[in-house]
Amino acid sequence: MKRTLLGKPSVEYLDDKDNNQVLLGEELVGNTTSVKINLPYIGEGDKVSITINGEEYGVDVITQK
Repeated sequence: MKRTLLGKPSVEYLDDKDNNQVLLGEELVGNTTSVKINLPYIGEGDKVSITINGEEYGVDVITQK
Protein backbone atom coordinates (compact mmCIF):
# COMPACT_ATOMS: atom_id res chain seq x y z
CA MET A 1 0.00 0.00 0.00
CA LYS A 2 1.38 3.40 -0.93
CA ARG A 3 0.86 6.22 1.55
CA THR A 4 1.46 9.91 1.25
CA LEU A 5 3.85 11.40 3.78
CA LEU A 6 1.99 13.83 6.01
CA GLY A 7 5.11 15.68 7.13
CA LYS A 8 8.02 17.07 5.16
CA PRO A 9 10.79 14.53 4.46
CA SER A 10 14.35 15.78 4.71
CA VAL A 11 17.82 14.54 3.81
CA GLU A 12 20.88 15.24 5.94
CA TYR A 13 24.32 14.73 4.37
CA LEU A 14 26.43 13.53 7.29
CA ASP A 15 29.69 14.40 5.48
CA ASP A 16 28.57 17.97 4.63
CA LYS A 17 30.90 19.78 7.05
CA ASP A 18 29.82 23.31 6.05
CA ASN A 19 26.12 22.35 5.87
CA ASN A 20 25.54 23.86 2.42
CA GLN A 21 23.84 20.76 0.89
CA VAL A 22 26.77 20.45 -1.58
CA LEU A 23 29.54 17.88 -1.19
CA LEU A 24 32.94 19.10 -2.42
CA GLY A 25 36.57 18.06 -1.98
CA GLU A 26 37.19 15.87 1.05
CA GLU A 27 33.45 15.81 1.79
CA LEU A 28 33.04 13.57 -1.26
CA VAL A 29 35.52 10.71 -0.87
CA GLY A 30 35.27 7.82 -3.32
CA ASN A 31 32.08 9.29 -4.83
CA THR A 32 30.15 7.84 -1.86
CA THR A 33 28.54 9.61 1.06
CA SER A 34 26.35 8.71 4.01
CA VAL A 35 22.93 10.29 4.28
CA LYS A 36 20.30 10.40 6.97
CA ILE A 37 16.77 10.46 5.59
CA ASN A 38 14.03 11.68 7.90
CA LEU A 39 10.61 10.33 6.93
CA PRO A 40 7.77 11.51 9.17
CA TYR A 41 5.16 8.95 10.21
CA ILE A 42 7.19 5.92 9.07
CA GLY A 43 7.58 3.26 11.73
CA GLU A 44 9.35 0.00 12.42
CA GLY A 45 8.30 -2.77 10.05
CA ASP A 46 7.34 -0.38 7.23
CA LYS A 47 8.96 -0.73 3.82
CA VAL A 48 10.20 2.41 2.09
CA SER A 49 11.20 2.91 -1.54
CA ILE A 50 13.76 5.63 -2.27
CA THR A 51 14.69 6.80 -5.78
CA ILE A 52 18.19 8.24 -6.25
CA ASN A 53 19.22 9.45 -9.71
CA GLY A 54 16.46 7.35 -11.28
CA GLU A 55 17.44 4.13 -9.48
CA GLU A 56 14.96 2.72 -6.97
CA TYR A 57 16.08 1.22 -3.66
CA GLY A 58 13.95 -0.67 -1.15
CA VAL A 59 14.53 -0.10 2.55
CA ASP A 60 13.17 -2.08 5.48
CA VAL A 61 12.71 0.16 8.51
CA ILE A 62 14.28 -1.58 11.50
CA THR A 63 14.62 1.15 14.11
CA GLN A 64 13.00 4.49 14.63
CA LYS A 65 14.91 7.27 16.36
